[in-house]
Amino acid sequence: MKTITRLLAMAYSCLEILALWSCGEAPVFSRQISRRFFRNPSLLAGLLALFVMLGSKGADAVQPPNSALNGTWVNTQSSGLIAQVVIGGGFGGLGVHLYGFCSPSLCDWGASGASRFSEGVSSKTAVGFRLILSSSTDNKTVQGHLTDNGTLEVTTQISYPQGGPDNNYEVTDEFQLQGSTVGPAPNVPSNPPSLAGTWTALKSGGGLTHVVITESGGELQIHPYGSCSPTDCDWSVQPASQFSDHPTSANPVGFQSSINQTFASRFLQGHLILGSTGETLLEITTQSTFAMRDPRYDYELTEDFQPSTTGMPSFSMNSASSSLTVTSGGEASDIITITPVNGSWDSAVQLTCSVTGTSPTPTCSLSEPSVTPGSSAVSSTLTVKVPAVVARDSRRLPSSILYAALAPFVLGVAFVGGSEQRRKRCRIPWTINVLATLCLLLCACGGSITNTTATQQQAAGPYTVKVIANSGNIQLATQITVTMQ
Repeated sequence: MKTITRLLAMAYSCLEILALWSCGEAPVFSRQISRRFFRNPSLLAGLLALFVMLGSKGADAVQPPNSALNGTWVNTQSSGLIAQVVIGGGFGGLGVHLYGFCSPSLCDWGASGASRFSEGVSSKTAVGFRLILSSSTDNKTVQGHLTDNGTLEVTTQISYPQGGPDNNYEVTDEFQLQGSTVGPAPNVPSNPPSLAGTWTALKSGGGLTHVVITESGGELQIHPYGSCSPTDCDWSVQPASQFSDHPTSANPVGFQSSINQTFASRFLQGHLILGSTGETLLEITTQSTFAMRDPRYDYELTEDFQPSTTGMPSFSMNSASSSLTVTSGGEASDIITITPVNGSWDSAVQLTCSVTGTSPTPTCSLSEPSVTPGSSAVSSTLTVKVPAVVARDSRRLPSSILYAALAPFVLGVAFVGGSEQRRKRCRIPWTINVLATLCLLLCACGGSITNTTATQQQAAGPYTVKVIANSGNIQLATQITVTMQ
């Protein structure tokens, strides 16, 4: 409150001094400056802080002003998700108009502004873009970039609300400029392997050297390592959204993840592809947006990674069940398994659990809060206990009786204030009123007429149990749903 008062006083003083200046009172102006600011350190400090705050307003992030993406891009195939992409100006920089495959005519997805990315921090020409389309039924993240052979590769990752029947999925389409010869089909594997594992960059000197992907309880996490000298930069473990190749498929073939760093924010979009000789690779596009006042242009790098059998040691965490059913006052258990990845994991893994949901909240515990896998899998038993809450339903006399009981005291006041003749005449009725009042107060406050009924309240649910595994710079998490029977 004092700070607000000082700021208001400072603002008033500024307005008064400006008014004197506008009226030509220069000597008065200088005296006001000397008296009100230089003799008041707190006011002067507040004014300087205001000037610094206004002067430090950051500029927008620098996006490449030119574009190599403009034109009408047509899908190289007669089927897919997106049939046509029209890219041009507008929307403050880059406008992207999408058309989906429909029959008998294309579906107009509308035009949207898109973030644009060059191929390097000093390049002014955009070679990639990203936009998000949100609706009541789903969210679409559309990421596109030019390939080495001149085509436009667009990956659309579709996310559905949680609890629905459909799984998040993605589609990669290949496009060529309208009027070009028939281009290649998307190089997506028909029988994709698992994303989990260590993936090593095919080329050195890029943005990332390797990426470790783990899956725990249906949740995907990535651990990227940036190219630095003398050792790789650890970007730490990051949660990632996973996407299958169809709404009915649960096998992930792609992911997306956002990483906020001090100087930039990174958006990583990865999916499995087929290499030139038919091998399965992981293609990752990293789009970097620099912080405000950074002169570098936002840029992106698309890199290919191959599975590695000699990757850095790590571990994974899995739960035997993704959901538990328990009755009120009962308990249920699950098995949490920690498995070493890429050799032996000889450090202790700390396990913790927590429960979220409506009150009364269940409790959770782990039989082994610390485990060391070594070269083989180890486990800990998770126990969830649901309390049975007893609530008392107490019924007392209504408060109106208490108010009514005060009436005799009112009569008593009148009795005391009356004449001697009236006091003699009212002595007996007044005594009866006092005794009646005491009885009513005893019944209302003493609880002898209280009707108490014990009722058992069952926890509502559902609840979410989150188990976290920590060891070194790796943190994994898995979630288990608890429903009431």
